[in-house]
Amino acid sequence: MLVVFLSIRTTVCNVFFTSVGTEAEGEALKSQALQLTLRCLSYDFLGLINDDSMDESTTVQVPNAWRPAFEDPGTLQLFFTLFQQLRGSLAVTVLDCGQFFSSEPWEELIFVLAIAQRYLQFMQILVQLGSLRRQMFSSPQARDAYTTQFFLGMRCAGF
Repeated sequence: MLVVFLSIRTTVCNVFFTSVGTEAEGEALKSQALQLTLRCLSYDFLGLINDDSMDESTTVQVPNAWRPAFEDPGTLQLFFTLFQQLRGSLAVTVLDCGQFFSSEPWEELIFVLAIAQRYLQFMQILVQLGSLRRQMFSSPQARDAYTTQFFLGMRCAGF
């Protein structure tokens, strides 16, 4: 699963920073990449979560083999950078919608809803990234560096 997460991290970067097919195909690919990222981070590696309490897990229980992926500052930086870009595009899209609603209101509404869904996916990913267990890090200094980067990212994102 680590290979999948690392591949998805690379794919997310590529999909969001380059054009892929038509606009609709690109949007679908972005959504799917984020959904797969969230599923990797939410996977119950320990088999502790039953179906009824799936949303109640408080820490991300990824294996220690994933440590380098989380101690790499590029992982958090990628998701915070993309979140900030999406947040800006969501605000611009909502503000600009008034001028487009007169021609094809349903197309614009669907587009706004797709961006809002992606925003929610990013929020869920950020929650997962902020919920790593303490033992995931190789040292207290690595944990402090991750926590500092996470909170600085949250601050820059406007939280």
